[in-house]
Amino acid sequence: MALKDKAADARGVALKYLSFRDRSITEVRNKLIQKGFDGPDIDSTIDYLMTAGYLNDDKFACSLVSSRIKNKFWGPAKISAELASKGISREAIAKALPSGEAFENAAVDALKKWLRKNRLAMPLNAGESVRANRFLKGLGYQTYIVMKVLGRRHNQEA
Repeated sequence: MALKDKAADARGVALKYLSFRDRSITEVRNKLIQKGFDGPDIDSTIDYLMTAGYLNDDKFACSLVSSRIKNKFWGPAKISAELASKGISREAIAKALPSGEAFENAAVDALKKWLRKNRLAMPLNAGESVRANRFLKGLGYQTYIVMKVLGRRHNQEA
C-alpha cells in the first residue's frame, strides 16, 4: 500500500471515529494505533484534523463538562478524572470547569433525583443524611458543596 493511501486511510478511520461524538487527541491517537497505523501517518492525520477544526481538546473538554453536569450531575472531581483519563491537560481541565455555583446547582438537582428515587423527603434523618452525603461524594462533589447542599435543603424544608 502506498504511503499516501495509508495516510488517507488513517484520515478516513479518524473521521469516522469523530462522526459519533467529539474526541480528545489522545483518544484519536489511540484508535489509530489500535487500527495499526504508523507514527508519521498518525501525526499527519492529527495535524490535519486539528487544522481543519475537527479535533480540539479545549472544545472537547468544555463539551464533556457540560454533558456530565447536565446529564449525569457529576461533580468536579469525577469530571476532572474522566478528562485526565482521556489525555486532557490540567490547564485545559481547569479552563473547562465552571464556577462552584454551577456545581452547587447540579448537586441540588442530583439530590432531588436521589430523593425521588429513594422515596425520601427532607429533612433527612441521620442515616439518610449519611447515604445522601455518600451519594453526592460518589458523584465527585467536594465536602463543602455536599454540606452546603444538604444544609440548604434541610433549611428550605424545615
